[in-house]
Amino acid sequence: MTDEQIDKLHKLNTLRKDGIISEVEFEKQKREILGDKRPVIVSSSGKVIEAKKTGNFTKYLILGIGGFFFIGVIATGVSRLFMTPEELAIEKRQQDSTAKAQAEVEKENDLAKARKDTIIKLYVASKLAIKQSMKNPDSYDEVAHKEYFVIKEKKDLKKRNFPHIQVYIKYRGTNSFNAVVTDEKLFSYDKNMRLLKVE
Repeated sequence: MTDEQIDKLHKLNTLRKDGIISEVEFEKQKREILGDKRPVIVSSSGKVIEAKKTGNFTKYLILGIGGFFFIGVIATGVSRLFMTPEELAIEKRQQDSTAKAQAEVEKENDLAKARKDTIIKLYVASKLAIKQSMKNPDSYDEVAHKEYFVIKEKKDLKKRNFPHIQVYIKYRGTNSFNAVVTDEKLFSYDKNMRLLKVE
């Protein structure tokens, strides 16, 4: 503690004794002088409650967890030294199998995302095509829409222009006479996202 801090604390204590500052204000300023960043906790009766320092506990807790982790790593490494070639081969196969399974999951996730992106693009394109065909595109009001992949059956395998994705949109809008009409369209696309037909 520096001489300056001692002098400030002495003056602060005098102010408290003379009743110029409260106990709580004294505690706040004292902690500020000493560089103590803990908050001042006050009881319902107005007395200052001394907060316990938790720094050491946290430090020891982190060291303990780190120590257990380090011991676990060392123990695993040592146990592998005593494994037979067959056990090592089994462990390697398990690791390879896990890695392959993870790669398959990632591949499926990427495929699902690509399919979703494709569906969204074709839905937007279909909606735009409807608006462009309307007399009053601003009157377009969508009622429902559905997009799906079409599953081929054996009889459809030889068909050249078999739809891969279909987008169904039901909508309302005003016609040339300003009357509100409801219509629906079914857009069929091939696997290259080319429009095959609109029904």
